[in-house]
Amino acid sequence: MKKLLIILFFSILLSQEGNSAYLRLELENAIKDINARQFDSAILRVDNTNFSDSEYLDHSLILKMKALHGINDIDQALSVAKQINKNKLNANLQTIYSLELGDIFSEMGLFDKSFEHYLAARKSNIDTKANKRINQRLNKLLKMDLSEENLSSLQLLENDLTNLNILKLAHSFLLARNQSENWKNVFSSVDYSMLSREFRSSYNYLKKNVPYDNYSIAKIGVVLPLS
Repeated sequence: MKKLLIILFFSILLSQEGNSAYLRLELENAIKDINARQFDSAILRVDNTNFSDSEYLDHSLILKMKALHGINDIDQALSVAKQINKNKLNANLQTIYSLELGDIFSEMGLFDKSFEHYLAARKSNIDTKANKRINQRLNKLLKMDLSEENLSSLQLLENDLTNLNILKLAHSFLLARNQSENWKNVFSSVDYSMLSREFRSSYNYLKKNVPYDNYSIAKIGVVLPLS
């Protein structure tokens, strides 16, 4: 009996390992489909593979969300996003999840939500190659007509110093555009040393076009939304 139980135990273990390897392979194939812009194929692959109750469930849902976004099925992409347990995502998946939602909301014209998700992506990102892409997205949006209430709330809750200074810079653009005298106080609180190259160019642009003795924002053009 003891020998039989040992054999049964290893049979189950090998079966689980085999299934795990199969799921990993299907994830890799779905990634290849998405990279090749074969979005329908990626969606079918995820739907036809049982990822439920596996460690790869959230990963598969993120890939499905990206693929649905790829075919412009925004409603379904957001529906899938709600099924993802973002608290269980590792840093890399958190970044992909947040970046994807940022792109979706930007295309929808919901720039406050987009900005918030890009900030989350920047904070969780551990891939140095992705830094520039995330910063460029944030840099475009910080010059948009963002909500002052939302920017103020985010600053109160933000514990990442780089993100905090990006928020202050975005707030400075908004206050300058609204010709608020308070813009000087906010702008002077931005720590230039905490800004990357992309944001430093925006900082210098604001400083050049809105001197402290002039509240006009007329020289600052409108930045087109992300495509």
